[in-house]
Amino acid sequence: MGISKRHRENREVVDSEARYELSQAISILQNSKKTKFEESVDVAINLGIDPKQTDQNIRGSAALPNGTGKTLRIAVFAEGDEATEAKEAGADKIGMDDLAEEVKSGNMDFDMVIATPSSMKLVGQLGQILGPKGLMPNPKDGTVTKNVKDAVTNAKKGQAMYRNDKAGIIHCSIGKVGFKSEEIQENFNALIDDIKKSRPLNIEQKKEVVKELNIFASESVSGAIAEYSGLSVQDLTLLRNKARESGVYLKVVKNTLSKRAFEETDFKCLIDDLNGPIIIALSKEDLASPARLFNDFSKDNEQLKTVGLAINGEAFPASDIDRISKLPTKDEAYSMLLGLMKAPIEKAVSLMNEIPTKFVRVVNAQKDKQEEVS
Repeated sequence: MGISKRHRENREVVDSEARYELSQAISILQNSKKTKFEESVDVAINLGIDPKQTDQNIRGSAALPNGTGKTLRIAVFAEGDEATEAKEAGADKIGMDDLAEEVKSGNMDFDMVIATPSSMKLVGQLGQILGPKGLMPNPKDGTVTKNVKDAVTNAKKGQAMYRNDKAGIIHCSIGKVGFKSEEIQENFNALIDDIKKSRPLNIEQKKEVVKELNIFASESVSGAIAEYSGLSVQDLTLLRNKARESGVYLKVVKNTLSKRAFEETDFKCLIDDLNGPIIIALSKEDLASPARLFNDFSKDNEQLKTVGLAINGEAFPASDIDRISKLPTKDEAYSMLLGLMKAPIEKAVSLMNEIPTKFVRVVNAQKDKQEEVS
């Protein structure tokens, strides 16, 4: 097949041996000969992995700050309140058995499938149909989640789904040629940051991560876990800064490693809640600081959804976060205890101070009486 005139002219302005800065590459792209439709901006990233090793493969989803320029049709497997949330968020199809029957009949007029953990028993039966089309939900890319509302919202806003191919390369769309240059750069950086977080660890690195988390969990009295899908890099940086200020250990760890680390610790009770993109907060001294950290941060960042809480080995539902957040801090509790201890002491001192005063009054009164008699 011959090369078109437009393609040939575009190739002439690129030096295949040169390395371009991101801004230069975008400028060349936007100044190239255009087609009659608005083209997508795609990136190809060579990960340098061995894709034959399953533990080296990468997949995930990155929330692009400026969207992809595409409108996705989304199907959600959910029921009850979760189905209601999906509908409010703008899902195009929602159902359970009825939606499964549509898939089996070949009626799949959607671009993405999101499922709740409880629906996966049903969705798993559709793997041979959804899998080859790249539609099978997976916790690693946030399409299996309890928080369907945010999952649908993020997908509608623009989310880059990525997965390496058999050559270890990720191909992904990060916007349209008509985007502003800085918008494409922001989307590119968001994708790279997310891929870096998803890069596989070797065996020794995994052991170190599990060991570190296990040691801290063994020494902690309280913890909280939350879904963070949709938070930007800047949001996560701010959350980490707030965690440091409040003395909270904050960690993003793959769920398989977190489950190993939590075994034989008081946080074993949270293992069932480790689904989807999870961030962990632990405290060695304060019963409420992990819950307080997530509760306060989520007021301005709705994408952060607490899914589990634990204090001294007892699990609490996420709905208890307000109540637990109101528990006094360690310093506040110490001040309250000091106040209780100080109150009777002050009364005793006051009484001791009053005794000499009263004694002097009695002596003076007796003296006045004797003078009157004489």
